[in-house]
Amino acid sequence: MEIGIISLESDFDGTSPELEITDISQLDKLVAELEKNKFSGNEIEKICYKNGLRIVKDVL
Repeated sequence: MEIGIISLESDFDGTSPELEITDISQLDKLVAELEKNKFSGNEIEKICYKNGLRIVKDVL
């Protein structure tokens, strides 16, 4: 799996989704599942913010 292309973004403003993660304060549930499924700390950091930050820097 190519971790370098995955980036987590969220927009909970104005929605009321029927999901396990209902707002930004519960994103730790996703991180826990990634850890449970053997993603490394570095992979999780890339998914959570490093990949998105890299794209912003590359574009700007």
